[in-house]
Amino acid sequence: MIRRPFALTGFSFAAALALLGLAENALAVLVPAACCCLAVCIFCKPMLRRGACAAIMLSVLLACAVFGWYEHFVYEPAEAYANRKVSITAQIVSLPEQTSSGWRYTVKSSVIDGESAEYKIYLYTDTLLGADSCDEVEITGKLGFVSGNQSSTVLSRKASGVFLTCYSYDEVKITKAESRSALYYLLEAKAYIISRLTALLPSDAAGLAVGMLTGDKSLLSSRTRHAFADVGLSHLLAVSGLHMSIIVFSLYKLLTYFSRRLRKLAAVICIAAALFYAGISGFSPSAVRSCIAVSVMCAGKLISRRADMLNSLGLAAFLIAMANPYSVLDWSYMLSFSSTLGIVLMSKEINSLSARVAERLKLPVKPLLEAAGISAAATAFCLPVLVFFVGSASLVFIPANLLTIYVVSAALTSAVVATLPLGIFSNAAAWFCSILCKYILRVVEWLSKPETASVSVNSTLAKLSVVAVLCTALTAALFIRDKARMVKLVSAVTAFAVTVNCVTAFVLGRGKVEIAVTEGTAVVMTSKGAAVIATGETSLYDVYDLLDENGIGSVILIFTCLTEDDEFDSEKSFFNSFDVELAVSSQYNGILERAEAYELTDNSSFEYYGLSFSFRGEYCKVSSASGTAIIALDGCEISGLSADFLVCLGDAPQGSDTKAYSAVVSADESLQILTYNAWGMYALDTEV
Repeated sequence: MIRRPFALTGFSFAAALALLGLAENALAVLVPAACCCLAVCIFCKPMLRRGACAAIMLSVLLACAVFGWYEHFVYEPAEAYANRKVSITAQIVSLPEQTSSGWRYTVKSSVIDGESAEYKIYLYTDTLLGADSCDEVEITGKLGFVSGNQSSTVLSRKASGVFLTCYSYDEVKITKAESRSALYYLLEAKAYIISRLTALLPSDAAGLAVGMLTGDKSLLSSRTRHAFADVGLSHLLAVSGLHMSIIVFSLYKLLTYFSRRLRKLAAVICIAAALFYAGISGFSPSAVRSCIAVSVMCAGKLISRRADMLNSLGLAAFLIAMANPYSVLDWSYMLSFSSTLGIVLMSKEINSLSARVAERLKLPVKPLLEAAGISAAATAFCLPVLVFFVGSASLVFIPANLLTIYVVSAALTSAVVATLPLGIFSNAAAWFCSILCKYILRVVEWLSKPETASVSVNSTLAKLSVVAVLCTALTAALFIRDKARMVKLVSAVTAFAVTVNCVTAFVLGRGKVEIAVTEGTAVVMTSKGAAVIATGETSLYDVYDLLDENGIGSVILIFTCLTEDDEFDSEKSFFNSFDVELAVSSQYNGILERAEAYELTDNSSFEYYGLSFSFRGEYCKVSSASGTAIIALDGCEISGLSADFLVCLGDAPQGSDTKAYSAVVSADESLQILTYNAWGMYALDTEV
């Protein structure tokens, strides 16, 4: 008999889907490999744990079947609509989200160009629509398709089941919904919570309270979100097991406070509350996972049985992945499961170690030690995911969690009370919540200031190496009791990874420069910052996601080629999101007023981390030991200039011979990345 069958099959199913989603052509390799292993399990009778191995292989084959079906019948048909101007009839299924260039809605289409087609689509508009949730809209716009790379933004959209984006050309026609579904009331409840908290709390505290309570991070600046990631507190901004357990079990204790006979009724109410709370958060993977786990625990109280946390976790992983195989690619999904897995696997060791240390010290510090141990276990199991998907790992996660873990519980509880119409009690709770949220923000700001607060890992090889070392260390700690063998294994893997990375970094990474080019914008990136060259106001909108994905919060140099008449409407949001120390422009405009230093000239030269920038108003020349690139504006004159690479932000410059350059990049709607190094090697990648 297989022990913990849901944990075994659920985690195997999710791991296989993650491999299929991240590695190209993995399906052709995984299916025959799983079939061969399954045959060995069936016919090799002396094999140890045959049943468990067979169950794992069956889970892998089921994952391959589900992934193949989803790719063929759901994902690939959406690609047929890419880059087409279409007419769409759809229903609004989300609250509006403000972006750098306007507003974004999530809509579910029913008809596309007269054909029945059901897809979730991100609708981008310049202005806020006068529409409510579940209203029907008729749109004319161009559809974009999510494909071409494995960036965090693309993976997040796939995990949400959103494969298409639409930019509205004409006025959106709105038809009010005749009836209201359950989704409407969930969205209205979320809107009420957000409006209530923003009305009662100061802006910064309200953004954090809304983020912790609903998972909506739109009220927080990019700089604040980066700070939370640097100190290892990103989990506070996503509805997860911490949030669900605090709210649901607080409700359970409140309902059973006066009578233990109400336990079963309270368990039913708590299951309904967990479903409602997951719905408010938009049924995100982490919220659904915690909802399933909490519901299983409450169901155990109904039948007087104790739930097995590993089985509950495996069941949640299986159900979420069955609904959308791409959900396992979302790093928030992996963070949620890995942190909970670490707590479950290490809880007994943490409790016993805390008790021994407290007894030896003869001090009542057991709760504090347990909190530190749980925080360390959760973060340790999250580290491989953070390194691989985010590219960084926090070095201050233990003090950050210790300083906030008890405050978060009080802040969440007071935020819930503040949203209720309780008059003076709600106002008092809001006041208390604002104090706690400001405290959390100050802790995050203080701990994120040192440059050593987090370690960044940029190259793919380095990420894979660190993940391999961390996974080896965690596995050895769980399954190898001999400390000497454990140290030898981890040391051998670490030495091999360091050697491979040193050789590769010396050959390929020496003097590496990346120039990412989109329509009207070029971003020169190094490991420590970025320089932005933009042809106009709207072109800077494309920079936000690019800098976020690369973990860049500080823009050391920003060149803007705006004219004196341009109105930089997004000025405030851009400077709130990124640290701009220097701005250069050929004409005076509002963007210069917010930079710490700026130049009003069309003939400027700068040095920046081994890169030399020469700005001449119509073009920018970037020189380094790895080569020289000219970033030219629309149709400018560059005859007589020599360079290795040419980047065109518009029409080809006058007097240019494309054969004279190793690579020529022209900005268009796709994202193109030119990478070159001191060894004369370069690569040009295009991402949709």
